[in-house]
Amino acid sequence: MKINQNQHGVCLAMLLVCLAGCDTGKVIVVPDADSIDGDQPNVTDLNGDTDPDDKRDVLFSTLDDADGDGVVDEDDLCDDTPADELADEFGCSCSQLDSDDDGVNDCDDQCPNNARKTVAGATIVCDVSLDDPSGEFAEFYPIVALNVRTACEAWTQHMVALQDVSIEVEVRFADISTAYASSKTVARVRNDNGLDTYEQGAVSEIRTGIDPNDDVADAVVTVGRHNLTDGLWWFDPDPTRREAQLPDDRIDAYSAFLHEMGHVFAYNGWKDFENGELPGNYLSTFDEYIEFDGENFFFIGEHAVEAYGGPVPLTYGNIAHLANSAPRPGSDLIEELMNGVVTRRGKRRDISEIDLAILADVGAPVQASGTGLGCDDLPAVMRPAAPLIVGPAPEMQERPLPPQQYDSGGHAH
Repeated sequence: MKINQNQHGVCLAMLLVCLAGCDTGKVIVVPDADSIDGDQPNVTDLNGDTDPDDKRDVLFSTLDDADGDGVVDEDDLCDDTPADELADEFGCSCSQLDSDDDGVNDCDDQCPNNARKTVAGATIVCDVSLDDPSGEFAEFYPIVALNVRTACEAWTQHMVALQDVSIEVEVRFADISTAYASSKTVARVRNDNGLDTYEQGAVSEIRTGIDPNDDVADAVVTVGRHNLTDGLWWFDPDPTRREAQLPDDRIDAYSAFLHEMGHVFAYNGWKDFENGELPGNYLSTFDEYIEFDGENFFFIGEHAVEAYGGPVPLTYGNIAHLANSAPRPGSDLIEELMNGVVTRRGKRRDISEIDLAILADVGAPVQASGTGLGCDDLPAVMRPAAPLIVGPAPEMQERPLPPQQYDSGGHAH
């Protein structure tokens, strides 16, 4: 049984009382004083316990105490206290308490005042539609939809929604040898000194529960026909498990879709790829953390810097991506999902800690880091709760987020 500290309103404390004049309706325990079995000198252990892990010394007992925690059964709120843990006056030990209600018991909680941010029961569903007026690619519909939906869900599983939401992804086909994607709409989150900051529409919907584009798709993924008809891409029959053998001479389509959904949720903006200049008085939540030192680009969001160990190198000339070839910084990131340098045949890629850190930095409602330490290292809500939502108005048509490309042509190796 796990008890929220607020239920009894008292902090953990060891009940220490004297032998003389004590309430006869109590079992008195004191902390372990030796390293053998929990006996204090000249004191009899009424438990008869010789377990060196038992840290308690029972001085005397007048009422039943089934779990031997020093609190009689009729007063004990936690009737199964572990033998190696000290209980408070209500009979509860740290492993049975969750004082801040964050899902991590007090023994393990390294951030004891950090409340839970997850909204129980809210779900994020990814729906896929296919836009192929001629029906030319009909044979690929089922497998494309499966891989795109699973890729979308691979990202959304790390996010927390305020209420049930559906992220609609539209798949289009074009006579190209690449693939590219972007959010269909953006939403303004603030204005600082005349500079508007926008977040991706899909993230805004998850974060606020408000769909900025109504019935229009939240994201568009465009697939090059040559990836399909020339057999360059290989489609995993079960992308959730990813156990099927990926041919050495084929590109994993699921990895490509994971990459594209990374652009839909986080990696996108308007800054110039070569000098970092903005095209106007607006920027994305990704743009605001891009730093250009005159030669190279870096992402300097707090969580990303912590995850990487310093400013994260972005691809010069393709800054909505990670990594560079040497001698530019970031050659160690070339195997990352969101690298902008090379696509490898026979190689599966996945969402990394750096990706999740960047996702949090751009304001997505990312869940706790999963360390199990009770520390919400990646804040669930980083933006105002009710931003000004901007739909597909004329001003937005002048500056849509650019589609970001996954090159499976000349740069595939």
